[in-house]
Amino acid sequence: MTASTFVRAATRDASERLYRALTYPLLSARTTALAVAVAVATYVVLVASADPTAFAAAVAIDVAVLPDLLVTSTLGTYRAAGWLGLALTVAYAALAGVATVVVAASVRSGAGGTEGLLGVAPGVLAAGCATCGAGLLPLLGVTGAYALFPYAGNLVRALGLAAVLLALARTGDPRVCSV
Repeated sequence: MTASTFVRAATRDASERLYRALTYPLLSARTTALAVAVAVATYVVLVASADPTAFAAAVAIDVAVLPDLLVTSTLGTYRAAGWLGLALTVAYAALAGVATVVVAASVRSGAGGTEGLLGVAPGVLAAGCATCGAGLLPLLGVTGAYALFPYAGNLVRALGLAAVLLALARTGDPRVCSV
C-alpha cells in the first residue's frame, strides 16, 4: 500500500465518520429536538457574551425584551465581524448542538464519549463570543489577547469550528464502536 493510497483511505474513513456524526441527531425527533435546543441556547449564550452586563440587566427588568436584545446583538455581530463572522457563529452553535447529542449518546451507550467531550472543549473555549470569537476565554482573563487577532476574530472562530469538526470526525456514529 502506497502512502497516497493510505492517506486517501484515512481521509475517506474520517469523512464517513464525520458524516455519520453530523447526521446522527437527525435519526429521531428527540435527538433532533435536543440538538436544536442546544444550538439555540448556544447561540443565545454566544450573542449574550458580547455584552453580558446589558443582557443581565435587561432580562432582570423584563424578560420580554430578550428577542429585541438578540436582534440587536446579532446586528452587532454582523457589524463587528461581517457576514462571515455571523455565519461562523451560527455554524458553531449548530455544531455545538450536534456535538452535545453525539457525546451524550456515546456516554449513554458506554462507547466512551469523554474523548469526544475533551475534543470539543478547545472549540468551546476558543470559538464562542459572537463579536470577537473569545468564547469562554474572557472568563479566564484572556480578553485583551483577542485585540491582536486579525480578521475580526473570524480566524479564531474558524479554528474553533475546525476543532469541533475534528472531534466529531474522530467520534463518528456513537452507536458504532470504532475499536
